[in-house]
Amino acid sequence: IWQNAICGLIPKPELKHCKTIRSEYAEIEVINDQTLQLTWVDDRPNAAGEIHWDDTTRSGSGYVTFPDDKRYELKYYPEQGTIYWDGDKGTTNIIWQNAICDLTPKPEPKHCKTIRSEHSEIEVLNDHTLQLVPYT
Repeated sequence: IWQNAICGLIPKPELKHCKTIRSEYAEIEVINDQTLQLTWVDDRPNAAGEIHWDDTTRSGSGYVTFPDDKRYELKYYPEQGTIYWDGDKGTTNIIWQNAICDLTPKPEPKHCKTIRSEHSEIEVLNDHTLQLVPYT
């Protein structure tokens, strides 16, 4: 007997921590609730770091290393939509406001990953390049 079995089409419960933080300057993708990747809206090089969530303070803290600058500590308050860089409230002038927390992960792209024929297949890789795999 399977009790409390759930249909796979029913959405999973909402995640507790931000999966994406969007601001006017950049988008920060949080991977596995810890690692983060910052992608600028302009042509600055992307940055990487970590964030750790504190359920008591309902905030995230960590760091981001910018390849064209330096490593900055961060403190993020999702309910306020504010990121404080190199300090916390009242200790820094580097502040991003309107940093919106999105709890849902980015959807998987809906495109073909493999193109098959009777002679070979072509794999579409994550960097959008193609790899021919002949059948033997």
